[in-house]
Amino acid sequence: MEINALNAAIIGCGVISDIYIQSLQEKFKIIEPVACYDRDEARMNTQAEKYGLKPMSYEAILDDPSIDMIINLTNPAAHYEVTKQALLHDKHVFSEKMIAVDLKQGQELCDLAEAHHVRLGVAPDTFLGAGIQTARYIVDKA
Repeated sequence: MEINALNAAIIGCGVISDIYIQSLQEKFKIIEPVACYDRDEARMNTQAEKYGLKPMSYEAILDDPSIDMIINLTNPAAHYEVTKQALLHDKHVFSEKMIAVDLKQGQELCDLAEAHHVRLGVAPDTFLGAGIQTARYIVDKA
């Protein structure tokens, strides 16, 4: 059975976005990065050109039915609002760092994901980074 890749938009094109985009393009076939957004237009355009992504406004990403998923790489203070808007637009979300800086907001996001029948995932650290990938390699080869 063939599984169709989810089209994803990267939100937040800072330093951490490089490892995410590279890993998604080179190692994972289930998620296809297709677009990106950053408040810093120059940074957004640089990443878009570097990785062959479409630079878009966040509103355009939310309204695009071909984009299934948001990868939220913004700073923690922005996570709640970015993630909330994505969930309200029926997008799956994976967020780096923490889900939100406030427990009530985090619970609200979990409730929204359930209500909209979408997945919400979060990592406390870069799960695609060298340390965790090396540990996984060692465990898998044992």
